[in-house]
This record gives sequence, C-alpha cells and structure tokens, in this order.
Amino acid sequence: MTENAPSAERPAPVGSYNEWDPLEEVIVGVVDGAAVPPWHPAIEATVPPEAWDFYRRNGGGGFPREQVEAAREELDGFASILEGEGVTVRRPDPVDQSRPFGTADWTSTGGSSHTFPRDIALVAGDQIVEATMGWRSYYFATHPFRTIFKDYFRRGARWVAAPKPQLTDASFNPGYAAAKRRPCPRTTRSRTPPPSSPSSSRSWTRATSCGSAATSSSSAATSPTGSASSGCGGCSAASSGCTRSPSPTTTRCT
Repeated sequence: MTENAPSAERPAPVGSYNEWDPLEEVIVGVVDGAAVPPWHPAIEATVPPEAWDFYRRNGGGGFPREQVEAAREELDGFASILEGEGVTVRRPDPVDQSRPFGTADWTSTGGSSHTFPRDIALVAGDQIVEATMGWRSYYFATHPFRTIFKDYFRRGARWVAAPKPQLTDASFNPGYAAAKRRPCPRTTRSRTPPPSSPSSSRSWTRATSCGSAATSSSSAATSPTGSASSGCGGCSAASSGCTRSPSPTTTRCT
C-alpha cells in the first residue's frame, strides 16, 4: 500500500475538487451488451408509468436494435469530441447483461449500468466512492468498471464502496407505486386568523394545484408559527389541490 501512495512526483490519478477545473480524464459508458432490466417493484416505483409496458414486455431481453445503434453513435461521438479536446477517455468493459445472476435470495438479469458511469460511482478529491444500487438488475453494476478502478487504485487512488443491501422481497413495498397514484379524501379545511393578524379578513388556507406551494392567503404567507408554508406533499395527480390548516403539519387534498 505504501509504494502505491501518491506523492509530489507522482500525483494520484484521480482528483476532483470542484466543478470548473479543466477536464483531464473521464469515463464514458458503452452500450454493447445492454439489456432491459426485468420487471420489479423497484422499477415500478422509479420508472415513468408510460414505460411500464415496455419493461413488462421486454425485461431480460435486449433493447431494440435501432435504439442501441443510436446510443452507440452518441456515446462514441461524445468520446471523440472529448478526445479532440485533449481529454483522456476511458471506457468500461462490455458485458452481456442478459446473463442471469443472483444471490442466495433471488435471481435476476442485468440492465444498462455500463452505459452511464454517473450512477455507479463518484469522485471526491482523490477517492473513488462506489455506490450501491436499489435495483437487483444493477447489483453488480460496478463490475464493468472494475478494470479502470483497479488501475486507478494501483496508481494511488483511494477507493471505497458502500455496503450492498440484501434486496430481499422484504426490502420492497410492492404497493408503493399504486399508493402514490391513489386519490386521497377531498376534504377542505380553513380558519380565520386572530383579529390581531394583518390579514384578519382572509382565510389561512387556499387550494392550489397539487404539488405546488400551499401558501397562506395572508400577505406574509406563513403559518401561525412564523414558518413558511410547505408544499402539498402526498397528493395524487387525481386531486385538484390541497389546503393547509394553521398547523404546519396538517395538509388536506381537495
């Protein structure tokens, strides 16, 4: 370990301390071998509903060839532009993501994690921080990048990895996505502020479009505690709006 430590004569091969220094080296993904992740509650909870049918029908198989070719052209073109600017470009190992794998608790096929390095790791200073993933299909998402990471490590970079979750059935709530879409009771609650308030003739609450700020009708737009009103959390798309009572912890969909 000591002989691999960076020094003034041989700086660490990894170093990122801000967002504006000139880029010297970067990892650009590859699309070869990518597969559609198999359908799973984690996908239902994070992928837009309009894409669900695609994952249900194609999970475990490959992406349409025209999409793969278009993605390859974009990634290779991006790499060429960077290299033309003097940036060293590294590419992960292509992997057949359609091959099944698993743990003692479950089996799965892979996805397209080697296409987007941004999801699987980050650099903080001279240290690689390997992330853990919440999808079973990405359990070994960092493996296509291990050749690069090991090279950086041997040349003096530090490298840590977050603990992997078990991702057993108990780790997921199959009804999570459905609960988010379920309309909530349409109840309206309002209250007139104390006479001492500058807006005594106005109601404390008003209905707004769901997800936008549920502000007080008073000119100060604050709760009786003086804190700013928060958003209409938890309303479904089917709700027309929400109202917030004088208590900053009570919200009702409308």
